[in-house]
Amino acid sequence: MGIQVTRSGMQTTIQDQGRSGYQRYGFSVSGAMDQFSYRLANLLVGNTHNEAVIEMAVQGGSFSFSEPTTLAITGADCSPRLNGVPITMYQAVHVEAGDELTTDLLKSGMFSYVGFFGGLKIPEVMGSQSTSTRYGIGGLEGRALKSGDTIQFKTISNTLIESQSLIMSLEILSDLFDSEIIRYVPTEDDTHFEEGTQELFCQNDYSVSVKADRMGYRLEGQAVEPDHQQESLSEATVLGDIQIPPDGKPIVLLADRQTTGGYPVIGTICSVDIPKMVQCRPGKKITFVSIPLKEAQDLLAEQEELFSQWAAQLTDPERKEVSEKVSNDKLKQDNHIEWNPDQIKDVIRRVDKSKLTYFSYESNLVKVKLDKRQPQLEMPETDRLGENTPVEKPDTELMQSTLVGVYFTHSERGNQLYIKEGDHVVVGQVVGRIEALKISNDVIAFTNGIVRSIYVENDQMVEYGMPLMEVELDSES
Repeated sequence: MGIQVTRSGMQTTIQDQGRSGYQRYGFSVSGAMDQFSYRLANLLVGNTHNEAVIEMAVQGGSFSFSEPTTLAITGADCSPRLNGVPITMYQAVHVEAGDELTTDLLKSGMFSYVGFFGGLKIPEVMGSQSTSTRYGIGGLEGRALKSGDTIQFKTISNTLIESQSLIMSLEILSDLFDSEIIRYVPTEDDTHFEEGTQELFCQNDYSVSVKADRMGYRLEGQAVEPDHQQESLSEATVLGDIQIPPDGKPIVLLADRQTTGGYPVIGTICSVDIPKMVQCRPGKKITFVSIPLKEAQDLLAEQEELFSQWAAQLTDPERKEVSEKVSNDKLKQDNHIEWNPDQIKDVIRRVDKSKLTYFSYESNLVKVKLDKRQPQLEMPETDRLGENTPVEKPDTELMQSTLVGVYFTHSERGNQLYIKEGDHVVVGQVVGRIEALKISNDVIAFTNGIVRSIYVENDQMVEYGMPLMEVELDSES
């Protein structure tokens, strides 16, 4: 045994580069949604880029290890911890038998990846280890991982190639998680659209709806009107195709897309911008920019050159192997990157300019933590004389959203209201639900008490940390 899943997260699966060559037989490609982060996870641990990794969506999982290995975590910030100690993303980290890796809610995007030295021992189905839950093939029994699952390593790693994290500029990560520009190549077949449709499409802003999953993302915004007089024939689908259904609301086809489709396609998102698209959280605003095919090809060539540079950086002859156990604390001590005040100021400026809400970096010489999340402040109540004498009030607990999605006050089946203000709730009671990636997640009461205030409405978009309701605690709580 190598890994045991101790907490599965919301939708955690095994993915690789995908199942190519089988769409003609009706099987979707599947594979990692964010291929950029997937390749980085493998690169950091010295693998070829087609080794299987663990993909976590929206909510991370926890994993215990019965054998040593080297791992790297990429993609959206999932607050990883090894034995309770925070570890750095985008860096190779050694783990020993008995260690536990925990991850949390994904803060900056939708998908995170954990790559392992040598890869995972997972049977191939049609040349791929990728999970397709739609067909029930690949990965572990063709399904998402669940608590208690075990996965073996192909190779046991008792050594770690000593390295620092990849030297990646903040611009690269900011572009991946914060850019609102999605570049696409317009279709050459404009028979399904009236003149000027492409220009209008680029002038309007769109947002990712909650009707989003691994098959595709539905967008909200100005409807695109296809020419309904033109008949559409079914044709093969391509990753990143932007379909226009009868209601005019665009659909971006992604990893688990259907193999053929009959809706008109207004264009196809550039390969280099697919990772940006899939990391968009529900509600995020995006703008499409039309570019020629040659420019899209040049952008892809530039990205491949960047990967080549990173590979060279990680295989520098000055890097050495260490045979002894290297703990995460030792890795921190060996990280001798010196920061001067101007560099720290520059990081603060760049993070503040970006839309990152949280950023942290720690070494033995410096600790930088920037948190722009809105604090929940409580102003002291005063008596009628205006003196700052706190007024005694019952103890309350604020229940906050742990996901990004749509909050529902009613049950999934039927129209039964979960709770209302004034109701008494007990620990473990379902008080609402949040839907993300088309998966419904119960909101559970963590204390006994009376619901005094409900801050959200049915079918309302909620963000991580957003207050849902306030509960007045029972006296014995």
